[in-house]
Formats: sequence, structure tokens, C-alpha cells
Amino acid sequence: VRVRFSPDGRMLATSGGDGTIRRWDAVTGEAIGEPSVGHATEQIGDGTGGITGLAFTPDGSQVISGGADATIRFWDAQTGVQVGEPLRADTPEAAGYWDGAESFSEYVNDIAVSPDGRTFATAGARSSVLWDLESRTQLGEPLGGHDTSVWGVAFSPDGSLLAATDMDGHVLLWDVARRATSQSSTCPSM
Repeated sequence: VRVRFSPDGRMLATSGGDGTIRRWDAVTGEAIGEPSVGHATEQIGDGTGGITGLAFTPDGSQVISGGADATIRFWDAQTGVQVGEPLRADTPEAAGYWDGAESFSEYVNDIAVSPDGRTFATAGARSSVLWDLESRTQLGEPLGGHDTSVWGVAFSPDGSLLAATDMDGHVLLWDVARRATSQSSTCPSM
């Protein structure tokens, strides 16, 4: 389950295993429109279905969602209508590795949008991927360096760094412009 405030704080977007996004008035708590539907809801592989990544664009006009179905979808924040075709995150180029298996699934575990709204990042299997928001194309090779699934991504307030953390607590800081790690550490287990 994910929950995100819109940049102006007036709306909440929630998502979960049922594959829907619901929009809520943050003041009244009332639902806004019908749920947005598009992601698969069934269990996929050894993971769960539904939406596992959710983010608003900085201008609040769109919600970006990612799911265990290996898709990235864009939604009009006001109407809940899908905008354009979904992106696939399960290609060898987007996943960042190919282990020789006939097929594999690249879950989208998290999504973050840069403060300037030009770039967004997805967290997946052993890597993070940077995407151009306007053209919806992948920017270069995936940012690897993880031995396990990347669970979270976040941009620094100025957008120059991307933090990526994996399920083992390993955190990599990436210099976005240079596409190189600037620092790494391991968080203690909780």
C-alpha cells in the first residue's frame, strides 16, 4: 500500500494490492471520482500483484504508478484517467541485467520524481532506472550496484542526487548528472 500527498497538500493518492489508485480530498476525506484501474491484481511470480510505486509530479498534474506487473502508468490527477500508454519495466535494458532465463519480471518497487519534474526514477530488481518524464524514455543504462531488489528511491531537494536502497539495507547515492555513485552505506537492520 502506498499513500502520497499532492504537492499542494489538497489531495491524497492511495494504492495497493487491488491494482487501483484512489484519490481523496485531504481536507474532507471524501473520495474524488472513481478509482483508476490498470495494473494487474493477481499474484505475479513469487511476489504480490497490484501497485507498489506511486508518486505525484511536482506540478500535481499527474500521478505515476508502478506495479508488480512490470508496468509504469501515468494518470491525470484530477480525472483519474490514464494518460498515454504504459511503459514496460521488464525489458533487459530497463532491468539492468539478464541472467539467461527465458523470462523474468521486473517489479517496480518505488517511484520518485525529480524536483524539477524532468526526470523520474524507478526501483526494481538490483537497479534503479532514470526516465525522461516528457518523452517517457529511459535515460542511459540502469544504475546497478545492488545485490538484491531495490526497494526505495528518492531525489535530493535540488535533484542532483538519487538515493537508492535495497532490501539488505544497502544505500547508494548517485550523482544524477554524472551517473556515478558518490557514496554508499549500509543501514542497520530494524
